[in-house]
Amino acid sequence: MYPNPFNPNTTIDIKLEKNSAIKLCIYNTSGRLVRVITDRFLRAGLHSFAWNGVDRNGIPAASGVYLIRLQTAAHQVIRQATLLK
Repeated sequence: MYPNPFNPNTTIDIKLEKNSAIKLCIYNTSGRLVRVITDRFLRAGLHSFAWNGVDRNGIPAASGVYLIRLQTAAHQVIRQATLLK
């Protein structure tokens, strides 16, 4: 993801080796869901997604560390991103 830290947008790149259903979500450090970026089937290849720093209700998220979780049928990856205001 880039940039990291970010304000107000970050881009999350995903490379899929094979076609897969994916779910890409943002969580706060307490484990609460902040936003679902995507939850769909994608073809193999490189995909980019953006997070504009707002939660699922359209409210700007507070400054802090967030967990970006990518889940496929075969894998789960979690990375940290820092939102600075």
